Amino acid sequence: MSDKWLPSTTWPPTDSWARWKMASFERPAQETPLPVQLAEEQEQARLAARKKAQAEGYAQGHAQGLAEGTRTGLKTGHEQGYQAGFSEGHAAGRASSLNETEQLQSLLAACAKALESIEAEIGQSLISLAMQIAQRVVHGALAIEPEKILDTIRDIFRLDADHPAPSRLMVNPADLELIKAQLADDPNLNKWQILPDPSIERGGCIAETALGDIDATLQTRWRRVTAALGRDHPWIAAT
Repeated sequence: MSDKWLPSTTWPPTDSWARWKMASFERPAQETPLPVQLAEEQEQARLAARKKAQAEGYAQGHAQGLAEGTRTGLKTGHEQGYQAGFSEGHAAGRASSLNETEQLQSLLAACAKALESIEAEIGQSLISLAMQIAQRVVHGALAIEPEKILDTIRDIFRLDADHPAPSRLMVNPADLELIKAQLADDPNLNKWQILPDPSIERGGCIAETALGDIDATLQTRWRRVTAALGRDHPWIAAT
């Protein structure tokens, strides 16, 4: 332990400190606001409420306006789209109908033309068939009744009856004996010289008279008939 001594400390004077007291826990009395301050606060509250109401009203009106505008836009767009679609569809349908009508008319015209052509072909075919049948009928009739040539010979005799000059008659060899036998009693037979000609088909004849030649062959008579009908159908000799 040191034997040095510490100098004495000088304490502050007693008048520089005060006695400590506990603070009071009582609530201080509120100050009464002045009328001007109260009016300002009320105005601020009113403005704030109005702004809030305006904001809420704007938001609500905006939402309702947007919804109404959307509905109106959808309705208008739907109506416009429907009208446009209807018009385009109607125009397209009309165009398609007109196109189908034109195609149908063209088809009908083509059918009518085809029918006319078929009728013409059928008509020509029927005429050709009729002529072929007629030829067969003639051939068959002459084969069954060769005496039919006698009617032709008598007609020729009557045409040349007033001319005393001798005449010539060429017939098929198969008809020669038939004519002489069947017309033996005919007074005109004596002035005729009847000659066989194999080139003449049976049933026909060629007469040479003072008035001119008479071609009564089947080929010539057939050609005259077809010419009168406006046809050129050849005669087919019997086989």
